[in-house]
Amino acid sequence: MRALVEQLRGSLSSFVEQRDDLLLLCSCTDQDVAITLQILRDVDESSGTDLFLFFSHEFRDAASYVSFAVKQLVTERQFACDAAKREGKPELPALPAALFDEARPNQQRLREMIEYARDQLPQKGGHRLVWVMMPLQIHDLAAWRALWAVLLPSREVWPWMRSLRLIFREVSSLPDRLPEICRNPRVRLAYPDFGPAAMHAALDKESQDQALSESQRMQALLQIACLDYAHGREQEAIDRYHILLAYYEKTAELPMQAFVLNCIGDVFHRRGELAQAQHWYERAVPPIVKSPSLVVFATIVKNLGDVAYAQKLYPHAEQYYDGWEKLAAKMFDIDGMVRAEEWRGRSQEQQGAWDRATKSWQAAAHLSRKVGLTPYLKSNLEHLERAYQHRRMYDKLAQVRHELNQL
Repeated sequence: MRALVEQLRGSLSSFVEQRDDLLLLCSCTDQDVAITLQILRDVDESSGTDLFLFFSHEFRDAASYVSFAVKQLVTERQFACDAAKREGKPELPALPAALFDEARPNQQRLREMIEYARDQLPQKGGHRLVWVMMPLQIHDLAAWRALWAVLLPSREVWPWMRSLRLIFREVSSLPDRLPEICRNPRVRLAYPDFGPAAMHAALDKESQDQALSESQRMQALLQIACLDYAHGREQEAIDRYHILLAYYEKTAELPMQAFVLNCIGDVFHRRGELAQAQHWYERAVPPIVKSPSLVVFATIVKNLGDVAYAQKLYPHAEQYYDGWEKLAAKMFDIDGMVRAEEWRGRSQEQQGAWDRATKSWQAAAHLSRKVGLTPYLKSNLEHLERAYQHRRMYDKLAQVRHELNQL
């Protein structure tokens, strides 16, 4: 992952710094846009002279995209004016009124926005405007390409593009599928790829790179193992987890020992081998107790509860879910608290302990209601409906049914 990030960061930085190409087209999937934008923001933070403006809102049509960009530019100007005021400097000029005229061509409004922003750069110091349009989603690809096509570099517009770098999003993953307009002079292409195959290959290379420390290689191996598990390569995941477990035992890193033991338990849990899953989850408890990491501890206890419930060991499940709720409360994890209370109640129900189950679901419903967790509120009210029906608490039953109808 680190290698992929550094490779893309290098490509983006070199584009901003070079003087031959004026437009960079980043061809990437919806899943890769957010990472690409974050790397661009890192490049922005490392730049002491350039002005980066980001427009990542989704593209449905040219008119709405440009109008939203105008509003964003108004906000950016206000931030700049506030900063200038604090420093005793004059405010920036107001945006031209023509930018707000939605009857004008969208391409023309876009170009005038860029011109306005570029004209605010200091005259000295080699400052550049880096204008980034990377929508997180593009619903009309042809309209999107038509919007920025008029900005493609050509001999006629090169003078207009002084002190300017454009970075736009494309969506094709293959060079030969890009439209002809992408092959104009002074246009550069980039293909950010953080998909599973690319990440696996990069991490595998990193895990075997002897120039890195053993700790760094093991970190890469851990990410590969997690990818293997996520994509169903269970035996490969187990093999790598065992290598990692031996390393963390050698280095006496107790939280990481517990984390890896829990991961092995997850593999057997997904296979339905509950006794094996329980064995590995239980092995994870001693190291995490000796060196507590609340997040890992809570995950292990929750998993032990799930395995006990699946094995119909309901008293054990009740105890584990009660422990999960207490750990979640220490972390102020409201979501975890509500889920733990719900499953504690379900474990109590299976034991016929309707009074305890009712109290658990009441607590879960109260917390869900208080913080607006509507799906959890609905499920716990449905549990309470069953409990009140069983206990013949008809006034409470009517209240719950009324609230459910309101939801």
